[in-house]
Amino acid sequence: MTRYYAIQPVDAFRWTGGHDQTEDPLWLVDAMKTGTVVLMGAGTDGIRLAMPDQMGVRQMANPGDWLVLDAEGVIRRYKPLIFQLMFKEIMDAIGSPQTT
Repeated sequence: MTRYYAIQPVDAFRWTGGHDQTEDPLWLVDAMKTGTVVLMGAGTDGIRLAMPDQMGVRQMANPGDWLVLDAEGVIRRYKPLIFQLMFKEIMDAIGSPQTT
């Protein structure tokens, strides 16, 4: 997983929803175990992740969306273009992406 930042560093990854995604971040796995995030339509073309936003309203992540764990511990989803506009990748001293 690569580290990105907006105002402060956040953990982020691009969710594919497919079998090619072999590792999910621990924070997503934990959220799925507690039911905070729910996988819907597994094995279909309509696969999505459902998660509550700050107001408790369910938001839906589609394959290709970015999932971000913010500083308050809330998982948010961003469409790729919005993510690209809002977040910049944190690089280490030698110019490689910083990972956790």
